[in-house]
Amino acid sequence: MFENYIMETEASNSLLVSVGGQTVRCLVDSGASFCLIHKRIFEAIKPRPEIQQTNIQLKSASGDEVNVLGSAHLTLKFNKKLSVKHTFIISENLSRNMLLGKDFLAEKNCRVYFDLNCIKIQDQFIALANDTEIASIARLQKAVTLKPNTVNYLSATIRLNPKTHAGDTFETRPTNIGFLHNEPMLQLTGSLFVVGNKNKHILPVIITNHTDRPFRLKRGCAVASVNKLSHINTLNSNTSNGQTQNITSELDKINAPPQHANKIKHLKMWCPSRF
Repeated sequence: MFENYIMETEASNSLLVSVGGQTVRCLVDSGASFCLIHKRIFEAIKPRPEIQQTNIQLKSASGDEVNVLGSAHLTLKFNKKLSVKHTFIISENLSRNMLLGKDFLAEKNCRVYFDLNCIKIQDQFIALANDTEIASIARLQKAVTLKPNTVNYLSATIRLNPKTHAGDTFETRPTNIGFLHNEPMLQLTGSLFVVGNKNKHILPVIITNHTDRPFRLKRGCAVASVNKLSHINTLNSNTSNGQTQNITSELDKINAPPQHANKIKHLKMWCPSRF
C-alpha cells in the first residue's frame, strides 16, 4: 500500500492592520455577521477604548457559543493613507486575533480580489495573505554560522495556527520570505513532523551550504515554511496472474518503540534509499 500526502491550500484571507499601537493579522470573513477582536488584543490597546454593553449573541462556525464581553469603537490603520473607524465585538474565545465581518465589508464598500491577493477598502488596495501560512514560519532558535560546503542540523521554533491539533502532520519546505529566500545556494532539505501537545513546537531543520564561504544566520531568521498535510490512502496493485490484491506495506513491519514508530515510518516513506 502506498501513502500519498497532499498539502492543504486556502485562498488568501487575511491582512495586517494597526490598532492601538500594535500590528495584528486580521482574518477577512464574509461569513461572520460582525467584526470581532480577541480580549487579549483589546487589552493591549493604548489608550484603551471604553467597553460598551451589547445584547448581541454569537455562535462560531462550528456552532459553539462565542463569549461576548461587550463592544468598542476602534480606529484601524491599514497603511499610511487609510484609517477607518468601526465597532468590534470583544470576545475571549476566538481562534484569531481579529476578524473583519460582513458588516465592515458592506459599510466600507470593500471588494476582495482573490486572483490578485488583495482587498479594496474605499480607494486603497491592501495585500492579502493566507493567515495559516503566515502563522507557520519556522525560525531559528539561536544564531548559527554555516561553514562552507557543510550540511547543518539546526533547531527552529514555530507557533502553529490555533486550529492545529496534536497529531497533525506537517511538511517543511523552503520559505518565500527572509534571508534564505534570496540565497539559492543555501538549500533546505524538506521533512515531515507530527505536532505535539505544546503550542510552541521545536523542530529540526537541515540546511546545506553549497558555497565556499560562511554564512551567519541570526536568531529568529526565517528558515522554512510549514504546511499542513492531509493523509490520503491508496492503492491496489495488479498481480502477475491478473488478479488484484492489497500490497502489505513494509511500513507496518517496522519494529520500533511506539513513541518513535511514526517518525521512522515517515522517514522510510520519504527516504527509502537510506533504509
